[in-house]
Parts: sequence; structure tokens; C-alpha cells
Amino acid sequence: MAPYSSLVLACLWLGSGAGGQTLQTATAVPTASLAQHYRKLADEFEVAQQALVKARGFSRNAGGDVSTLRAEYVLRMQPLAQQGYPQAIGWIISHFESSANDPRAVGEVLAPLYSRILPSEAGAEWIWDDEIELVDALKRDAHALEGATASAYANAIFVALAPAEIERRIRALTVEAEALAPLGCADLVARDACTEVWRRELALQRTGPVAEVCERGLWRTRNIVIGEGLRGLRGVDVNENELRVDDFRGKVTVLAFFSFERSGDRARVAQLRRLQDQYDQAPFTVLGVNQDVNETLFRKLSEEAELRFPCVFEGGRHGRVASALHLDAPPKCLVLDRAGNLRFVDLDAAALEAAVAELVKEPLVEQPSEPLNVSTPRQR
Repeated sequence: MAPYSSLVLACLWLGSGAGGQTLQTATAVPTASLAQHYRKLADEFEVAQQALVKARGFSRNAGGDVSTLRAEYVLRMQPLAQQGYPQAIGWIISHFESSANDPRAVGEVLAPLYSRILPSEAGAEWIWDDEIELVDALKRDAHALEGATASAYANAIFVALAPAEIERRIRALTVEAEALAPLGCADLVARDACTEVWRRELALQRTGPVAEVCERGLWRTRNIVIGEGLRGLRGVDVNENELRVDDFRGKVTVLAFFSFERSGDRARVAQLRRLQDQYDQAPFTVLGVNQDVNETLFRKLSEEAELRFPCVFEGGRHGRVASALHLDAPPKCLVLDRAGNLRFVDLDAAALEAAVAELVKEPLVEQPSEPLNVSTPRQR
């Protein structure tokens, strides 16, 4: 099986190599059997991936052989995509990974693929299939596609949904708004555009689940802004001791959201523990925000993980901290500088390490700012 980095350059973009040459692939699949052939490939991939996960302990998003397997099936899906079978194009988008060997930007590769299925397939049921989940892919790719394009695609999906499909409508609407201004965005023009999306739907329905999502979205857009203070947050640890973000003023603080039950979060916890150890003598702390439901399980797993940083126990996804920040979905982290101002949002592992290394070197510069207007938390 060829390494992923070389395979992806060969198979993306649907018949064109980076130099524009046509890629020779397997014989085209007869039109009548496209659906059958697609289902066969998708099922084969899922079985093979599950076998790797079980045998080697990889998570669904792990690297190594899983990436190689994904690239192999992207290549095998290509003849179906070349014939215009939309599910195959969606599958390729969903399983896309960038390659260091491909000189093109991610958006340059993905934009033509999205344009082949959106908005034309916005109302299709298959875009919600577990192996595709096109709205999740749009959320992931919003920056690469440019926010306005991703937002327009999400809006097409939102409009195509029946009013009764509340959960899907909320997912599509959230991507539509946050593609324009993700959490923490400081650009006023982008924030205004995001605000208008929330206001549009709020004007159409003042009550109900969608209205509540819009209200929370408006609050986040106005109040969680990079460069501005994040004050007044508090929670309790598993022993009911109060933890206040303000008590860590003077230290770079990584407010890290995690759950031992979420795929990939245990690896993140290990990194957070290493950071705490590495900067033990520096003006730095991790402040965990655990969102597990089971208190006994949290105690057990936190001991196994040797957590050495203070940790709020939320008892679920809508505990005190998440409710105070009006979060519908947890970010990986919020990174505060020594003055308590928000500097970074939702960083991956490598970016988080670089951000911490940068911020601990900065001198403490106190700046007057208004405290965060934390509202009454929702009940768990």
C-alpha cells in the first residue's frame, strides 16, 4: 500500500494532477451500478477502518495506516466521482486530508469538489449519511473555502430542510453563521455578517430551540472576542471547591474543555499534562473544564491520567462554565494571556504549544477592561 502523502497527490483532484495532467484510473463504472458500487466501497472502508481501530488502538481520526487506508479508498472512489456520482464526491470531501507533497492550498483542492454537489444536492438525504456528514465537513473546511462560500453552502442546506428537522437546521444554521465569524473573531465586518445570520432567523421565530441557539450565538459573537477580557468565569471541581479564572490572573491560562468519553480527548489530556509539567516554573497554568457526566468515572480516569492541573467538573456539556459562555459545542481550548485577555481559540496540539511558548515570554501588562457579563448558568 503506497504512503498516504504520495497517494493523495495522485488521486485528488478528480482526474487532474497538480500539473494538470489527466490521471489514468480504473475503467469507468456503468451508470446503473454506481450506487451499488459506491455502497460496496463505503462499507469495505468502514470494515477495514474498524479493524485497524480494534487491532491497533487507533482512533477514527488517527494517522498512520488509517490515513493510508483513507487515501486508498479516495483513489478507488475516484471513477464514481468522475462520472458525477454525488455521494462519491461527498465521501472524498469528508475523508480529505492535506498532503505536504501537494503544493496547492487546501481550498484550491476542495473548492471544485464542493461546487459539484452544492448547492445542487443541498436537499439530498445522503449528505447526512454517517460516512459523509457534509455539514461537519463544511465546518471543518470553512476557512479553506473562504467563509462566505462555506456560509452560502450551509445556508442552501438550511433552506432545503423542513421546519420540523430542528436538529439538522440548527447544525446547518450554526455553520452558516460561524463560517463568517468563528468563535473569538475580532473582525468587525465578519462579526456583523455573522450577527445578521442570527438576527435573520430570530426575527422569523422568537421562541423555540432555533431561537435559543440564535440568542446564544449573538451573545458569543458580541462577548467572546480575541484581544478582549474574559472575566468572571467560575466553576467547581469534583469536590465542590470553587475555581475562578480571575484567580489565575498573572499566568497564561489554557482553559481546556475535554471529556474522557470523547474520541481523541485522552490524547489531548496527555498533552495538557505535559504542558503543565514543562511550564511548572513559568507563569502558566492549565485550567481544565471536564464535561463528563459520571463523577466516579471522572475521578478514576483523572487519576489514571495523572492530572496535575486544577479542573472544573461540569457534569455534562452544559455545566456552569459552558453555560456562562453560551456554548452550544465545546471548543478545544481558550487561551488567555497573563492579563486575562483572550488570545487564541480552538488550537490544535502543535499550535497550542507554540502559543504557550510565545505567551509565557510576554511581560504582564495590566489593561483595564469590563468584566465578562456572565449570565445565570443553564441547569445541567
